[in-house]
Amino acid sequence: MLLAGKVAIVTGVGAGLGKAAAVALAREGATVALVARTESMVSFGEANHLGFKESGRLASAYGIAVTGTMLITTVMLGVLVFKVWRWNKLVAGLTIGTFLLVDGTYFASNITKIPDGGWFPLLVAAISFTVLTTWATGRRLLRARLGETALPLPVFIKSAAGSAHRVRGTAVFLSASPEAIPSALLHNLKHNQVLHERVLILTVKIEDVPHIRPSKRLDVSDAGKGFYRVIVRYGRPFEVAPGESGLAEGMAEAERRLEEIAGVLP
Repeated sequence: MLLAGKVAIVTGVGAGLGKAAAVALAREGATVALVARTESMVSFGEANHLGFKESGRLASAYGIAVTGTMLITTVMLGVLVFKVWRWNKLVAGLTIGTFLLVDGTYFASNITKIPDGGWFPLLVAAISFTVLTTWATGRRLLRARLGETALPLPVFIKSAAGSAHRVRGTAVFLSASPEAIPSALLHNLKHNQVLHERVLILTVKIEDVPHIRPSKRLDVSDAGKGFYRVIVRYGRPFEVAPGESGLAEGMAEAERRLEEIAGVLP
């Protein structure tokens, strides 16, 4: 071992050249001090080394992951230009075809690396795709089943709202559909046998636009007998940041929205 008794400090050991350098120095007998921005990145680099054993296998996985991402992005762009933007078919075909030719060539050149570590990102992608599509299909089927059994709001107002005992205050119930009665409201009426004098059926919709203007974000309509449909619209992506700070901002936003709703109700 050429570096026995030596000490090496290697930065950026989470992946890439930093990890490869640390592995090579350790093989030659050096004591290697690992440096990364976070402890989790050091652990990630160690896990990569234990899983792939060699940096060449990690490079194979990286090549499949990158070229596969490029190819999938081109396919998604094709769907966008053909189905959404509706470009001229000739222009769209030439543009997407050029990208597919380049990205497909890169991906095809990495297919031989699948047995040597390239199988890992494909396995992760297959598992993720299965989980996400199963979840989306189940959610769609569940919402369809709930929609079949949901009680329409006008029917509920005519049948139960007039006969139920009303108490002071305002109740807010979340509902996936502004036209249906949420199950929480039905359970509340069943167990408590009362309705508040004002009942808000609140629906949050995420529109396929980047941003919703504040003047268009809130929609309140009177359904009669103290019932109101309230629709709050947001654009993509969500305007609230993740984490604890994002949660605090979300709570403040919800409180402000409820104040706005109370201000427009009679």
